[in-house]
Amino acid sequence: MNQQSSATSTVGQGCPVIHLLSGLAIGGKKRAALRLAGQGLAEGGRQEFWLFDTPFRSPELDFDPGTVPVRFLPRASGLDLRFVRTLSREIDAGGIRVVHAHNDTALCYAALACIALGRRAPRLVATFHTWPGHPTRAARLLTRWCGGRADQVASVSDELTHRLITRGWLRRCRTIWNGIDLDLFRPEGDDGGWHGRLGVSPGTPLIVHLGRFDPVKRHVDLIEAARLVQAAHPEAVFVLAGQGPMLASIQELARDLPFVRCVGNVPDVAPLLRAASVFVLPSAHEAAPLALLEAMACGRACICTEVGGMPAMLADASGQACGLLVPPGNPAKLAEAIVRLLGDETLRADLGARARPRPGGSPSRRSGRPTAGSTRARRRRAGGSASASARARRARSGSWGSSARRRRARPACGCRRTACPAAGARAGCPGGR
Repeated sequence: MNQQSSATSTVGQGCPVIHLLSGLAIGGKKRAALRLAGQGLAEGGRQEFWLFDTPFRSPELDFDPGTVPVRFLPRASGLDLRFVRTLSREIDAGGIRVVHAHNDTALCYAALACIALGRRAPRLVATFHTWPGHPTRAARLLTRWCGGRADQVASVSDELTHRLITRGWLRRCRTIWNGIDLDLFRPEGDDGGWHGRLGVSPGTPLIVHLGRFDPVKRHVDLIEAARLVQAAHPEAVFVLAGQGPMLASIQELARDLPFVRCVGNVPDVAPLLRAASVFVLPSAHEAAPLALLEAMACGRACICTEVGGMPAMLADASGQACGLLVPPGNPAKLAEAIVRLLGDETLRADLGARARPRPGGSPSRRSGRPTAGSTRARRRRAGGSASASARARRARSGSWGSSARRRRARPACGCRRTACPAAGARAGCPGGR
């Protein structure tokens, strides 16, 4: 079990990259951050998670960070300037070279801490996995201002990038699509014996949903659709996997529905996806959900709502659909799409085959859809985007694209001189570091 240290403990000397986020509660943003940090560790880098709202609690409630060190630096509600001072002090004491802020709150605090550090500030990159969580004018203006102080800001879908810019949250933003490990998520492999675990026969169709139990995921629409599907396919079983604040209420809603099973958090989702006949994601909004990418990579027929980045993910270069799209908040249309797929095995197989990424020249590369076809792309995209060490190298070298506010590239020691004779040794650096 990963041990979590307090805010006042000493950071491991020379830790180059920290991931700043609110907590590790089960959800796509945290899962992407975990994969990114894991990829950085695999490449020989050093990574840490710094949490500021919720400490790591348990593997039942949070993602297990594994070998990635975790620290908890608590902050107060509102704009906590004491937390800014604590964060800047800990960054400086730990010799942090790159701060990767995940979403708007982390970006604002990281930017303010870097400003407080002045010439000693590390590089700052930020990723927006979801829409900002504080829909106020003050939050929008602060996020826009802080985003302008970052070396690079990215989001995980073109649609989210466009909205962040056009609605005034950011001046500049690039898209780095989420990604997955195609060695783990593939059609071939064990299905985990899920039919037996659920107590149903091997041929029973399973309609699977993966995601945190949150209002935006619209579990209520899926429950209502399940009632409608039962009339045509009484043998079908709906499997809802995940944790979240609405789990208890959804369990109560489905208490008298034996064909709906809430199975809690599933650490290894690939076998469950292989056991599925249909994957559904009826969310009110999504950017580029990892669960959808994983289901597609496992060759499942997918049904999603026509929101966020999901339409782009379910279209190939020719415009052909790799899944079915339904309007959000419409259980009848959702049920109709599920019944259609359950009644047409050929269509399910065809959609699943088209959803699977193609080796080499994936058509998604030409259409703007996320690509994971080649080995290079797979390594780059494991965990949500470019690897953490790659982000650090680009940030330190200043190769993130042009910006009037971009700082000059620094040598490894972090000083302001473009050619430092200390050659990365902080002790004795003539730049004053």
